[in-house]
Amino acid sequence: LSVNLEGFDREMEKQRERARAAQKFAGALEGAIGLDAQLDVQETPFVGYDSLEHKSIIIDLLVGNESVQTVQEGQEANLILDTTPFYGEMGGQVGDTGEIRNPSGRFSVTNTFRIPPDIVVHQGYIAEGSLAVGDEVEAEVDRDRRLDIARNHTATHLLHLALRQVLGEHVQQRGSLVAPERFRFDFSHLTAMMPEEIQEVNHIVNEKIRQNLKVYSEETPYKQAIEEGAIALFDEKYGDIVRVLKIGEPAISFELCG
Repeated sequence: LSVNLEGFDREMEKQRERARAAQKFAGALEGAIGLDAQLDVQETPFVGYDSLEHKSIIIDLLVGNESVQTVQEGQEANLILDTTPFYGEMGGQVGDTGEIRNPSGRFSVTNTFRIPPDIVVHQGYIAEGSLAVGDEVEAEVDRDRRLDIARNHTATHLLHLALRQVLGEHVQQRGSLVAPERFRFDFSHLTAMMPEEIQEVNHIVNEKIRQNLKVYSEETPYKQAIEEGAIALFDEKYGDIVRVLKIGEPAISFELCG
């Protein structure tokens, strides 16, 4: 009997990373509890697919889940805009970071998340000056970080495509994590993958990346998208109009993606 201590330590460190990530997410959720009851708003439209910079208006500021009119330098707060280019954590993709500013102050966004029914919350602190409800501001997403996230997001679609080609069309996505530095893709399959299957999947994904295929999205009725062959997540709920992400012309990957 032998023990692979090096492998054990490696797996323990991975588990610690997962625990830290879960703790961070739980902290964001804890901060969100009760926020919807404090807000007199139902929706804050997201415009970040089209632009990473956007002029907006602060419609609410919350410190410790209490609405306030002004936040000063050094204060941590949750900030709500009437429209936002910041993507709120959803579907496994992490939230955006960046800045919200005007001549009187600068708010550093350290995380962005969503609360029901469809409100985007910018979490962070006042790095300089002060900001107040009603202020017109410039909201700017960290472009390099968002592009890293976008590349990893596209990679999950390519991986899904490759897995279905190699293992069979029974493969379905069951979860994911999409971050700027890495991604994780959970999928259904009856057995562990063989080394040659992993190698083939890697080859397909890398080949598609080298082809530098066009990535684009369209909005279309849900029923039409399904009839045209779009892949939908089994347990996901979709509206009448859905966003479809396509890779390649003609499309080699065609999935519903919100």
